[in-house]
Amino acid sequence: MPRIRAAKELQNPEPSSAVSLERGQQVFLDYCAPCHGIAGHGDGPIAKNSILPPSDLPAIVGKYSDGYLYATIRYGGAIMPPLGSAIPPAERWDVVNYLRSIATPVEQESAMLDTARTPAPPAPESPAQASDGGPQQLPAGNPARGKDIFEAHCALCHDPTSDMEIVGPGLKGLFQWPSHELSDGTEHASHGVEVIRNQIVEGGGAMAPMGASISEEELADLVSYLQTL
Repeated sequence: MPRIRAAKELQNPEPSSAVSLERGQQVFLDYCAPCHGIAGHGDGPIAKNSILPPSDLPAIVGKYSDGYLYATIRYGGAIMPPLGSAIPPAERWDVVNYLRSIATPVEQESAMLDTARTPAPPAPESPAQASDGGPQQLPAGNPARGKDIFEAHCALCHDPTSDMEIVGPGLKGLFQWPSHELSDGTEHASHGVEVIRNQIVEGGGAMAPMGASISEEELADLVSYLQTL
C-alpha cells in the first residue's frame, strides 16, 4: 500500500502504552538510530555518508498520520531503505508510537496529513500543448493529491517552484521546457505527458525508478500536479 493511501486508510491498532513505547524505542535504536541518531535529530553515525541528510524526526512526525509513518518504515522513502523485512508489523506500530512520544509539542498539535483535508480541486480543464503545437491529452489526475505525492517522493531532490538544482533539477515550468542535451549527449526533445510518465516510472540518470512505489492513479495525480508548475 503506497504511503499516500496508507496515510488515509491505515489505523494504528497498538495503544501507546509504556510497554509499546519501550519496545518501539529499542527497535528505533537498533534500526533507525544509525541514520537518524539516538534522539532522532538526523545526526546518526551513518548520516555523514548519506546523499541527503536524514530527517529530524521530532520536528516533522507530527505532520504525518500513523499510517503514513508505518508505511514509511515498511517501504522506505526517497533515500531510506525499506525495513519491512527486518521489523515485523506489530513492532512497526511500536516505533510509530515511540516517534509520537519524541515529537515536539508544537508538531504534536499540528494537523495530521490527510486527516482534515479540504476537497481537492478538479484537474485543469485546459489542455497542455504538445511539442508539435497541438493539444495534448491530460491524464485523469488530481493535482492537489499529486502535490502530496510530490512532497512525499520527489521534494527531497526537486524544487517545484524554481529551476534551482538540489539533487535533481528544479521543475518549474517543466512541460514548457525547450529541448536540451542530456548528460550522456543525447537530445531530450519533448516534455510531454508520456515522456514525463516514463521518466517517473523508469527513472534515468541519477533518478531512481518509482514505478514500484506509486500506483497508476497516483502517477496520474503526480503528472497532473507537475503540469501546474
